[in-house]
Amino acid sequence: MWGKEKISKSLSTGIIVLVFLLLTVQLAFFAVKVVETYRQRTAKNEDSGVEISMDKASSVLPKDDSLSADSISQGRILSHAGKSKDTGRLPNAAVPKPPRKFSLTPLPPKPAYKPKPKIELNSADTAQLVTLYGIGPYFARSIVEFRTRLGGSYASTEQLMDIKGIDSARFVGIQDRIYVDSALVRRIDFYTEPEDSLAKNPYIGKYAAKGIGRYRKGVTKEMFSISALVENGIISEPQAQRLRLYAK
Repeated sequence: MWGKEKISKSLSTGIIVLVFLLLTVQLAFFAVKVVETYRQRTAKNEDSGVEISMDKASSVLPKDDSLSADSISQGRILSHAGKSKDTGRLPNAAVPKPPRKFSLTPLPPKPAYKPKPKIELNSADTAQLVTLYGIGPYFARSIVEFRTRLGGSYASTEQLMDIKGIDSARFVGIQDRIYVDSALVRRIDFYTEPEDSLAKNPYIGKYAAKGIGRYRKGVTKEMFSISALVENGIISEPQAQRLRLYAK
């Protein structure tokens, strides 16, 4: 009984050892194949690398001690002088660029700056006013209409800022291109001016025009003045300052 068990154990051990030896041989064979395949691929990569002939190598290689004679004898160029991948030529960095050419022809002179003509506010029409910076058709009509209500003339360019929508910023943009001819300013005799004309004046209005009409009926022309209108509360001082520009 015990003898049979020993024999069976010996057989089992022998089979295990035999299987282990077979596996070892197969692994060794597989490792040899892997190493051999790797060497073949490495050799192919080296053979397909960038090569040039000895004559070309001697003409393109820089005179540098870093390139050994062994590398030249093998017909390979190191990273110092490689061929282009597509054309087989040397890279652009190795080709000298032609010197840049400069033209000595003188440039033509710049045309002389011609300032735009100034516009006289008392004679300008809407076609001229729209040429001003920031003044479109709407503001051009407003300037002409305001001039008509003033009696036909401006006495100062700054009066444009009394027009609704024309602020100081817009006025600064056009003040260098406008002016007022003092000879075209229409003077007004506020003692004899019709009441309806006074009512149209933007510095007087209907209410003040009636007050002026009543006041001048009770005083002589010598007693009448713009300052007297302020003292009697008919107009304000800012109104008086603007009306004095037109007083005879």
